[in-house]
Amino acid sequence: MQTSKTLFRIVSLTLAATAIVACSKEAKKTRFLAEADNYFKAGNYDKAKVSYLNVVRLDPQNALAFERIGAMWQEQGAPFRAAAFLVKASELAPKSDEYRLRLARCYLAIGRFADANKEALKVLKQTPDNGDAIIALTEAVRSKEDIQAAGE
Repeated sequence: MQTSKTLFRIVSLTLAATAIVACSKEAKKTRFLAEADNYFKAGNYDKAKVSYLNVVRLDPQNALAFERIGAMWQEQGAPFRAAAFLVKASELAPKSDEYRLRLARCYLAIGRFADANKEALKVLKQTPDNGDAIIALTEAVRSKEDIQAAGE
């Protein structure tokens, strides 16, 4: 009888501890995200990056965190670093025109015109009248084949 009570207490405490840890993980993510957003809006990119990286550590599927890190690197003139984060953001949120356009601009900055062309075309398939995508596409065109592909 005493053994079953002890076992019940151990199981109950284990379940309670698991619930607390799970809740605290979500609470941490929410807190880091709010903190990162505040730093981002204030232009304090170093602190924002750290907070967004903490969000990514807790939630590797958070497209916004990847996009914001990429946006900060892009604004700081580091398109190679930005592109890695923006690729992940675009994978996680494939319908986001904003993420794809940022990625296309990174590709343009590093001379990967074919990749910029592809990203701009993906945006134009979703929203054919997107002016930013049209501009990116015209900047990425380097050959007659690119022009023909854009016309299709």
